[in-house]
Amino acid sequence: MAADNDRGNPHFGDMLRLLRRRCGYKQAAFAEAIGVNPSAVSLYENGRRCPGAGTLGRIARTLGLTAEEFAELSWHAVTPREKARRDG
Repeated sequence: MAADNDRGNPHFGDMLRLLRRRCGYKQAAFAEAIGVNPSAVSLYENGRRCPGAGTLGRIARTLGLTAEEFAELSWHAVTPREKARRDG
């Protein structure tokens, strides 16, 4: 299994938190479902760590998404400030 990256993405974390909550998962239950410690989920959601490839796949499946759908959502996870700057 690939190791988690030390640096996270705060926008990915916001998206992950939103999707997890929409699916009705508490952090501890979500962590168990994807095979990580609850502290890892907190680190992902707070942008302090990025999950490895294997964990990303388990996250997608747990959220009921394909890897492609999850990647698309992750790619477009931006803050309102970034969106305004991008859209001009």
